[in-house]
Amino acid sequence: MKIRLLSLIFLAFAITSCTSPSEEETAKSTVVQISRDPGSLNPIEFVNSTNLMMINLLYQGLYKIDVTDYQLKPLLVEAVAIGEQQGDTAVFSFKLRKEALWPDGTPVTAGDVAFSLKLLNCPLLNNVGSKPLFSSIRDIQFDEKNSKEFQLICQGEVLPNSFIVGDFPVVPAHVFDKKNFLQDIPLARFITEEEVLKQDAAIRSFANFFDGFTSDPKNFVGSGPYVLDSWVVDQSIKFSRKADWWMEKLTDKGPAYDANLQYIDFQVIPSDQTAVYALKNGLLDVFWSIPTDEFEQLKQNAQMKEDFHLLTNDTYRVTYFGFNTRKGLFAD
Repeated sequence: MKIRLLSLIFLAFAITSCTSPSEEETAKSTVVQISRDPGSLNPIEFVNSTNLMMINLLYQGLYKIDVTDYQLKPLLVEAVAIGEQQGDTAVFSFKLRKEALWPDGTPVTAGDVAFSLKLLNCPLLNNVGSKPLFSSIRDIQFDEKNSKEFQLICQGEVLPNSFIVGDFPVVPAHVFDKKNFLQDIPLARFITEEEVLKQDAAIRSFANFFDGFTSDPKNFVGSGPYVLDSWVVDQSIKFSRKADWWMEKLTDKGPAYDANLQYIDFQVIPSDQTAVYALKNGLLDVFWSIPTDEFEQLKQNAQMKEDFHLLTNDTYRVTYFGFNTRKGLFAD
C-alpha cells in the first residue's frame, strides 16, 4: 500500500526525502492541499508561503537549507562561502558549479546572479516584499577571467549575512532581459540611486516589459527541478519534474539535491474541514498544515496511521502574545 505524507512540515521534505519512491509511485501525481492560490510565481514577488514554496520548485538560490539536518547546502555554487570581514563590510566569494545550466543549456553565470539582484532592487517593479530582505547586499564584483566566479559585498557583519547572500532566487538574464535593458547599469546604482533610476528610459522600458512578461506563466523558467504544467487560479496548479535537470548529473549529490516526485498537483482547498474529508477519502497525499486538534484525532485513527506518515517538525514560526499593560487585568 502506498504510504503518504500527512504532516505539519514543508513539502520540501517530501520532495527531497531520503527514501526514494518506487517507479510506480513517482509516475503518479502527488496531490497536495494548499489553503490559497499562490497569487504569483514572479520570482521577486514574495506574496505568501504558498507562493514561496512554488518559487522554490522553479528556481534555485546559491544555497538551501537541508530539511534533514537544517544545515546550509550549496546549490548553484560549489561551496557555502565562509565570508571575510573587511572593515564595516562582509565579503563573500563564490564559484558557481560548472554543471549549473538553464533549461536551454546555457550556463548559469555571475551575470545571472547580478541580474537577479538588480531585479530585487529595480525601481518600478513589484518587489516591495522581497527587496528589504536582501538590502544588506550592496554590490557584486566579477572575476574578469571566469564568468563563474564573483564576490558579494554586504553591509554589516559576516554572521547575519551568511544566509542572506545565498537565499535569493537566481533567474536567467538572457530570458528575463532579452534586450539587455539592465545589463550596463551597475548593481550599486540600483541601491544608491533609486530615485534617479526611476526616470531612466531603460528602467522604464524594462518595467513595462517585465509586467507583461511575468503575467505569462510560460515565462517562469528557472534552474530548479520542476516546470509549471498548468495553473487554474483558485483551483489547482500542477508541476512536473524535468527530464534532464542539471543536478542529476552531479556525482557528489546527496538527499538535499533529490527531486523524487514526478508530478505535483496542488489543490486549493481553503476549508480545513473539506481538506480533512478529502484526506480520509484518499483524495490527498499531503496535508501540510493541519489544525492541531484535527492532527491529534488523526493520530488516534488506526487506518490513517497505516496509510500515512504522521509527522511534525521544528519550524521558523514565532508565536507572539502581546499584553496591554495599561488596561484592567494586565495593569499590574
